[in-house]
Amino acid sequence: MTQPDPRLRRGFRNYKSEMAQSYGLLCFSLSWHNPLLWSHYAEKHHGMALGFDVSSDVLTEVAYVKRRPAPKQINLEVARSLLYTKYIDWKYEQEARVFTRLEERDESGLYFADFSDQIVLREVIVGPLSRVTKQNLREALRVTTNVTFIKGRLAFNSFRIVADHSGFRAK
Repeated sequence: MTQPDPRLRRGFRNYKSEMAQSYGLLCFSLSWHNPLLWSHYAEKHHGMALGFDVSSDVLTEVAYVKRRPAPKQINLEVARSLLYTKYIDWKYEQEARVFTRLEERDESGLYFADFSDQIVLREVIVGPLSRVTKQNLREALRVTTNVTFIKGRLAFNSFRIVADHSGFRAK
């Protein structure tokens, strides 16, 4: 196995740093039912997930591979390929991404993408261990048109998170 050219590695690091100043990724899972997602990304089932309709024009599914790509050059095609590639053990995420330009930061110093015709909020899924109420959600969102609130629960016959048809418990 040959060692990568140090100049190429340095070039990739510089390119990555420059890109990170102007561009970001919005990451989505194509399914919210995997309990690992809730463990890793939703405060161990206490958090919530947002469900979106995302235009296929801007969404690219992640490719999961066993071996790290070893590009021989730096260009936009190679960079895009790397942005949508992850190690195969992450496949449970069923991830798709939107590459986006970073605009203005908010007062916390973070960037947020506005909802639009290409990214439409459709549902809020509340984790099985969350104590948030439907009223809390309505107050926080201030917009409930075409947004469905779902309370999640652990499935009885599988290792999945599913909709709790008994809904939210009054608190």
